Amino acid sequence: MLDINGDLTEAIDNQIDEVVIENVFLKALKSDPESEQGGPFSGFVGKLMGDELIGELLGVIRLYATADVLAIEKGTTFRSLMGVSFGSYIRLTILNEIFDLFEVDASAPKEEDIITFDKDKAEQIISDNTRPAVQGLMNLSDIPIPASARFPELPSDLITNSPKLHGAITKFLNRNISQVDKRIKNILGDIKTQIESKNEELAQELEAAIASRTPSSATLPENINEEQLVTTVIDLEKLKSQEMNEIFLAQLGGAIELILGFMFDSKPLPLSITGAPRDVSAFARTIGSEKKYIEAARQYGLDHPSTYKNRAKLTNAIRKFEKQTGIKWPFK
Repeated sequence: MLDINGDLTEAIDNQIDEVVIENVFLKALKSDPESEQGGPFSGFVGKLMGDELIGELLGVIRLYATADVLAIEKGTTFRSLMGVSFGSYIRLTILNEIFDLFEVDASAPKEEDIITFDKDKAEQIISDNTRPAVQGLMNLSDIPIPASARFPELPSDLITNSPKLHGAITKFLNRNISQVDKRIKNILGDIKTQIESKNEELAQELEAAIASRTPSSATLPENINEEQLVTTVIDLEKLKSQEMNEIFLAQLGGAIELILGFMFDSKPLPLSITGAPRDVSAFARTIGSEKKYIEAARQYGLDHPSTYKNRAKLTNAIRKFEKQTGIKWPFK
């Protein structure tokens, strides 16, 4: 029988501790994708990734955010440990790899299947980043790592596979949850921008892929105009075999100008773009970058930071298109 003034009090305290630990840790390592910190994941990105995988992605971000704060308490910094800042590591190492898994398959039988996402590879990326996060947190928390240690495969496995670390993190978060949340909110602002950009890019690729389903009958005519464009096909595969002289570049440039004109007027593109799915996607990305740059120049002028930023993105898109397809972009 429990002593009401002794064992019972301890038992109640332990029970309260368990509830606090569970609540704090759930807040720290799990997130409802519909909540404030899950909200940026929407559109193509959110739908194809799914709530469970988004929760794991947020989990690994939260692990690294905890390490970022804990490192300072231990007299070091995330940058000194990882060689890069917390935000840069998340954006460049984790998110870029995951975003690269979104692809466009113009040959898919159904239009809703044109945009694909490799969830297995995405889960592997998250898993690959969970281990160093856990290992770093164990080192920072002075928790010995046994030679036979079985590291969590995903952030949600932490409570089962690393209970000591789970407890140490929970105690740390009881004192520092606001600092960790602040870092997460900062990075999620950047992630939101990246996701919006990716959704827009995928939408453009989807539109181009759907257009490419139109049966092809010709490549670029010599004197292209709107009437001819209705039945015109830009065949990227054939363009690869063409000698890109000044006349041909002028013809391609004319076709792109007409495409941009239809895009600015929000009209359906009356043409077809064919070729390997990756080439079609690269063409769509570059056209989209041209449009954004022109819009920025019109709105802000050529000497505005937003225009410079969009110009840099366009230059990068052109470089990738030319490298991938071997086709010279007619505008620089």
